[in-house]
Parts: sequence; structure tokens; C-alpha cells
Amino acid sequence: MGLIKQNVRFEALKEKLIESDSDVICLQEIWNDEEIFELAGYLEEKYPYSFSFIHESNGSIPQHILKGKSKCDARVLADILKCMSLSCAKAMNRNSLFSCTLQKCQVLNKIEKKCLECFIFKALTCVDTNRPDKDPFGFGQCVMEAAGQGRLTYISIFTYKKQILRQATEPGRENHGLLLLSKRKFLKNSLKALPFDRRMIVQRGFLEVQLVGYKYISLLSVIFLLKSVATGYKSWRELKEKAEVDFLINRYSSDSNTFLLGDFNIGPEIKEKQIDGYFDNLYQKMKENGLRNVAVDHLALCTYCKDNTIVQIMDPGYSKNCILDGIIPINIRNRIVKVEREYVRDVRNPIILSIPMSDHYGISAIFEENQN
Repeated sequence: MGLIKQNVRFEALKEKLIESDSDVICLQEIWNDEEIFELAGYLEEKYPYSFSFIHESNGSIPQHILKGKSKCDARVLADILKCMSLSCAKAMNRNSLFSCTLQKCQVLNKIEKKCLECFIFKALTCVDTNRPDKDPFGFGQCVMEAAGQGRLTYISIFTYKKQILRQATEPGRENHGLLLLSKRKFLKNSLKALPFDRRMIVQRGFLEVQLVGYKYISLLSVIFLLKSVATGYKSWRELKEKAEVDFLINRYSSDSNTFLLGDFNIGPEIKEKQIDGYFDNLYQKMKENGLRNVAVDHLALCTYCKDNTIVQIMDPGYSKNCILDGIIPINIRNRIVKVEREYVRDVRNPIILSIPMSDHYGISAIFEENQN
């Protein structure tokens, strides 16, 4: 991240979680398989049950990670970067860079879908720190450099070895950045891990598990503003509504004793609390169908905030306070006792103690135990 290295943030997260009293924890944007395995192992005594896209279907953790040869040939990516620097030099942000690359560099015809997802992820991140119009060499370096050495190392997509870019995840088993931890045992054959829509290049997905009496769904919503040619939808709003909001409503609104946990990337405007809306009308649609975020109803504090140091680094000039993350209880009889905003700090380093270790704040909620 430049200011705070990934290993510092990861160690701070581990210490935060080992102190947690939650029964179930949903973690997002853990893009590195090794870190998923390390977290699950480190917390196993306290949270003996875990699940992710790279767990086995019975919830067990694979004994090793298979890193089969990637379809990302470094020479092909070098050609695309050259095209971007020559033909898209005036691109000043994520949207213009991506549109230009699609139109002028024929990127969709040159590399496989799995590699394209990684490339888009990395390129759209690097443009925040090395704008191609200002620093084309630095931009190319950022995209191609080894995982763990980049300026934005929270997203370690590539490692560079012998002209081959190896992906962090075993082919066919993208981790989608999600990890569920639980003190309570998952019910047998209840574990599901699915993407929202396979047409999307940078996919987002959800985990679904059942405990005795309850169902938990951990999800990470779409974040990058990809054009319809890369998503199968006519517009960004249609993607959000059809692939995510309608999906969640249709699948879960009639459920009972169910919790949706995660980064919804949708939130209402609350003027009296100085909260800015993000797809407010889509949040209202969820609300009308019984999907209400406790962070909105019981807290009304931003989870993606303009004064967050990490947000300022990633998105200079960002000026909104939005509630994008939270917990949605569906037909729950249990009374809500407490809702809090959480963030991870590096308690070992007083110099950066006040700096959050993530751009998104977390939400925790305590529900009264059901005596029945």
C-alpha cells in the first residue's frame, strides 16, 4: 500500500481476530491463498470451522496449493502494456483506461479470460498510483512487478518468474477474496461457494453455510466499473441490479433465520447523518423486500469514509461517506442488542496506531440468544 505494507496489515488483522468474541466472522478481499490458509490455521483453536472458495466441499483445507502454469504469458502482457502506453497515454482514470484498452489494444482477443481478470484487476489498481499519462514506465512496472513488492500489495495477483506470470490461486479455484470463520460447526452438506454471474470478467461471489438454526451468507459485491463488453450487461447499474440485488432478493428474501454478511457496495443516502448514497434506489429496493442493513438502521456511520487514510491513498480526492458494508438479518426473531463499527489497527506500532489497516470499516452486531 506504500504507506503500510501488506505484511504489517496482515499481522494486525491476525491479532484483531484472535481477540474477537464473535461466533461467526466474514472476511473479504483476502486475495492471496496463502493468507487464507494462514488465517484459518492461526485461528483454528478459537474458530475451528472455516470455509472459502479454496476449501474442499466438506470444509477441510487442502494440504497444499497447486500453482499450475498460468495462461498469463508475460510477453503478451508486455505487448498490451506497450499498446496502452502508446495508444492510451491520455487515460486519466480507471474508466477511461479500461475503455481505451478494450477498444485499441484488442485485449479481449489476446489473452484468456482467467488471465484477463488478473490483468484488469492489477491494471485498474496501478492507475491510481502510476497514471499512464504521467508515468507510463512506472505504470508498466507496477502491473508486471512481483507480488509482494508492489505499491499496492494488498492485491497480489502476479508473481513474475521466467516470463510466466503465475496466479495466486490454483486454476479453476479463484478464491474471490472471501473467508468465513465460525466457532460453531457447519451442518453437513450445507457448504456452497458460487459466483454471482459467470459472464463477468472480474467476478464476485458468495459463500453460503448453515449452522444449527441459522444460515450465513458471506458476499463480496462488484466494485470495478467495468463496461458492458466485459460484463454482459448494458450498464453498470444494470449489472448491480440484475446480477446482485435481484439475485439476493430472489434467493434469500423469503428465508428465515438468515444473515447476509459483507461488502454490499450499495447504501442509502441519510442527509441528517451526512451519509451519501451509493445506488440509493437499489438499496431501497432491497429494503422493500426485507433486506435491511443493521449498520444503516442502528448505527448510521460510514463504512467507506473520506477521512480514512487508506481511502485517501487509494482514491485521492474522494469526498463521500457511504455505508457499503454490514449485516442484513432476514426474518430473525432475535433482538439486536448492539451494533458497532470496527477497524483493524496495528497495536504494536504507536506511530501508525490511528491509521486503519483497511479502506473499509467492518460491522459487528450482537443478537440476543434465542431461548427456543
